[in-house]
Amino acid sequence: MQLKIGDWVTQYSAGIYRVEKIFEFKNHQPIAVLKKGFTNKLKPSVSWDSCSISFCETISDDLLKEIKSIFENNSKFSKRFNDYDIPPIQMLFNTNVVLKDKHDKETVISQLKFPEGKTIQQIESLLFENDIEILDSEQSKDSVPFQLTCFDYETDSNGEFIYRDARFI
Repeated sequence: MQLKIGDWVTQYSAGIYRVEKIFEFKNHQPIAVLKKGFTNKLKPSVSWDSCSISFCETISDDLLKEIKSIFENNSKFSKRFNDYDIPPIQMLFNTNVVLKDKHDKETVISQLKFPEGKTIQQIESLLFENDIEILDSEQSKDSVPFQLTCFDYETDSNGEFIYRDARFI
């Protein structure tokens, strides 16, 4: 199936959705960002979701006709649906780190400010240069949960995700 923006689909979460964006990656399955328009019983419902395009299935022509009719006959809902903006999507990467000084989180965060964005490899180098041990999913009595945020699945030219925010959780 060649999914495209504007298609109406179902997926593993209940409801009927319109494809709003498709993020293509070199090293990962494409992700569809979906605006929910209806419940499975065709009741108007506005929200959003995202999933791998492999989970999306286009709806039948008959169901598409029903949806078009609902929009034509319900201008209030049509406006609400079309005016709804999907917020920026945040992809989170969680790990555990061991700080050299447990009371120095603010300093560490200021050293890791990267508005231009960094890949995981670049962030790991920064942590290493600051004597911060990375434990991945392991935990120890000295470890602190650390979170990175990638917005809207941004990638560099090599297909690596770019993270623009870091925080201790």
